Formats: sequence, C-alpha cells, structure tokens
Amino acid sequence: MHFSLVQRFGRLTNRFIRYADRFRFTSPEWNSANHAATLARFHEASVRYATTHESLLKFKSNRGHTESHSSLYPWPAWEQRLAREFSQRVPPRFTEHPIIKETMVFHGRVCNYGRIACVRRAFGDSVTSKLLAEDPVGAPRICDASLCTSSNRLYHAFHLAMYQQTTGKRFAGDGMIVEWGGGYGDMARLLWRFNAGSNLTTIVLIDLPAVGALQWVYLTATLGRDAVRIIAGPEQKIHKGCVNIMNSAVAFEHPELLPQCFISTWALTESPHPLQSEVVRRDFFGARNVLLAFSLDVDNQVAALLRATGGVTIPVPFMSFDGYAPSSYGFK
Repeated sequence: MHFSLVQRFGRLTNRFIRYADRFRFTSPEWNSANHAATLARFHEASVRYATTHESLLKFKSNRGHTESHSSLYPWPAWEQRLAREFSQRVPPRFTEHPIIKETMVFHGRVCNYGRIACVRRAFGDSVTSKLLAEDPVGAPRICDASLCTSSNRLYHAFHLAMYQQTTGKRFAGDGMIVEWGGGYGDMARLLWRFNAGSNLTTIVLIDLPAVGALQWVYLTATLGRDAVRIIAGPEQKIHKGCVNIMNSAVAFEHPELLPQCFISTWALTESPHPLQSEVVRRDFFGARNVLLAFSLDVDNQVAALLRATGGVTIPVPFMSFDGYAPSSYGFK
C-alpha cells in the first residue's frame, strides 16, 4: 500500500504520542457505583458471547442475500477467528485484543484537538462532556484526561458533528436509527447517550453474527440488560426504545425496518457487493438522514449512487495527518 510522506509522518507521530500517553495519563479508577454495576454486568454478559453468537447465526435467507459474496476484505475468515477467540468469554480488556484493536478501534492522536473543537462547536460544552466521557468496559485507552475520553469515542462523535456542520441538521432524534456494521458498539452507545436513552429512540445494529454478539455484551454492560435485544429472525418484533441486533439476512426481510436515520462508517463499502447494492436499491431502507464514511477504493459501490440521488461527498478531515489513508463522508 502506498503511503504519502504526510501519512508516514502522521503514523510515526501517532505512535510516539500513544507511547507518551502511557506516562501522561493513568487509567481512570472507575470506582463509582455506576461503574461497578457496569463492570458487573460485563462480567455476567461476557460468558454468554457464544450462546448469543449462536442465536444470531440461526436465520439464513433463501433470497440470496448472504454475507459470503466476494469482497476485497477477508471478513468471513476474520469473523471465524473472532468467534473462536471469544468463545469462552470476552476478555475484560478486549479493545486491546489484536483482532479488535486492528479493525474496530481508531488510534489517531495528532489531530484530536481539532476534532474536540468541532464537536464543541456542534453540540456545546455541556453536551460534549457528557457525550465523550468513556465507559470502563473494554478498558479503552484514554487520550484526554479532562474529558475522560478515548480517540475512538471522540472519532465517532466527530462524525456526528461533521454531519451537522455540513448538512445543517442534527443527524438523529426520535425514531429509528439503523447502523450497518457497528464495531463493538461504541457508536450505538454514543447515539444512545446523545438521545439520553429516549423511549422514542430505537437503534438497530446490522452486522456479522460474531460482531453482533460482541455488541450485545458491550451494550448490555453499558446500557443495561433490558435495553438490548437480539432479533434472531424477521418474525420477531423490533423493540422500541431499545438497541436491537440482527444479521443482514434478517434485516432484508424484516417488515418493521423503517428507519429515519442510517449510518455506516466504512462497514457498508467493505461489505460484499451484492449487499451494498441491495442497501442502495432500498435507498438505505428509506432513511431521510444518511451518514456514511468510506474509502474510495474499487470495493466502493455506494459513493456514485449516493451522489446521483442527491447526497454529497466531502473528505474526512485530518486522516492523512493521523497516518490513515484518505477517506470521504457521504451525507444525505
């Protein structure tokens, strides 16, 4: 892979800053009663990863929408490894596990002050502090002690701020939010906090079964047992005011999947081409607000079609300075 001089410099600088962080910041003590309850829920849920994974594997479509069509990204083998690694339990420091750290955690540090400034402009100081405060689950690496936040949490908040800054409208409010590919659940956690756990806000995560099981563990710990539901088949109702987790086969056949908002940061355009095409054909399940982030590589079947239907694409700021390949947002 070709890296520009800016990317190389950014990558080296990031490594130096992250190394220095080990001496500048100590891990939070996480000693409040709420933190203790969160960690207790995590330890209880972490041993149920395998049974949750089995539930998400059950439904397979007969209509040809599968996870295994060709793609440049080796997700089938990666998913098998994830399921195998976490089959006994999800480790307490799972954000440091190589399979998670290399694919689900953003490590950029060079431009975080610019990201924080953007989030503050969009949401104000009070909301920013509440949004960015990290949770103890997974032992996230803190990058800003005053906000008790991680680069990963900040990065997700930055996407929401950039959407609002560019389109002039808030991404998510009441109604249903669909996220295609949710990592370990951090964006869903952020959206839940953004809407203060409103009973009018319903979140649906669509992902590979092995990833959905990890999301269930993380969100059960951070949101509570009753706030997260597994939707194993299209005959099961989507629970309003909850986070609902399903695979793509269920999503394409679920009659209640009618979101107001659709979000996918890099996951959609790294999905098999038939799945990308089906999501676009359905106009992102009819969502009015669409927030995408993607690489403009040969696997991207979405960007041109998004622009053709009235969407806009702009570069994701700071990527090269943080040592990452250039990427773009797609907003609608």
